[in-house]
Amino acid sequence: MTPGCREVGRTVPNPYINTFQRRLNPISAAYLRTHTPRPHGSTDPSQPAVRNAQLLDRYDRRAYYEHILNIMNNCSKEVLAVPNSREDPVRDLRVNARRGQILEAATRVFAEKGFRRSTTREVARAAGVSEGTIYNYFEDKDALLMAIVDRLNETERRAEDFEEGMATDFPGFFKEYLRRRMFFIWENREVFRVVLSEMLVNAELRETYLGQVVMPTMKIAEENFRLRAQQGEMRATDAPLAVRAVTGAVLGVLVLGLLGDEEIGSRPGEVADVLAGLLIHGLGADERG
Repeated sequence: MTPGCREVGRTVPNPYINTFQRRLNPISAAYLRTHTPRPHGSTDPSQPAVRNAQLLDRYDRRAYYEHILNIMNNCSKEVLAVPNSREDPVRDLRVNARRGQILEAATRVFAEKGFRRSTTREVARAAGVSEGTIYNYFEDKDALLMAIVDRLNETERRAEDFEEGMATDFPGFFKEYLRRRMFFIWENREVFRVVLSEMLVNAELRETYLGQVVMPTMKIAEENFRLRAQQGEMRATDAPLAVRAVTGAVLGVLVLGLLGDEEIGSRPGEVADVLAGLLIHGLGADERG
């Protein structure tokens, strides 16, 4: 049995992992420990590596999914105690790794050629799979783009982020949250550009995006703002409008960067801290006793 398979048998929990990108198992964690850059380019070994595949450099992500698929292809079901035939950890990891591999390929193709001029055949070629394999995972090209949007939005981890953030004071959480989100989107700005341009002209896709991605995310943030206000960490305000004002500010800064603004382009790591300070403290001068 290969070392990778021994790791599967020893570490995959039961019930099996049902969301590959939310909670990495130790197989992929071992890969990330040796391949993942520290947050914001830090080389400080005390800084924890990012906790999932989403923040990896796009070329590292490609190798990451290939690494998981290679391990899975060498593993048999016998290494796992599966009480229910429908629960197959090896298959689940393989499916999610293949799906991630296709999404990485689609991300590269869409960023290079634009969404409209790209084809699923080109995505398949970039992923090293047949075109038919793509349709085993995604209904069509629009579904591929929506999955990329979902990844950019980090939809699956949003509720968890806000819940965990309640253990931190609001200014600290807000600053770190904006820093991470803006860093992630800026690192994927070419994909963000493609997504934004397509949303502006594709009404059906825009409606799906608003209903399935934006609105659920807004609701989570609104509830968090209300709870923070109840606990006295924020001033009482209109939570729905406050969330949209924050979102608009973040998107506005990112769009300015896409347009070529030199200040944002040359100092992307500082923008989130400045924006967080403005949103938390306002533009007024400090009150002196």
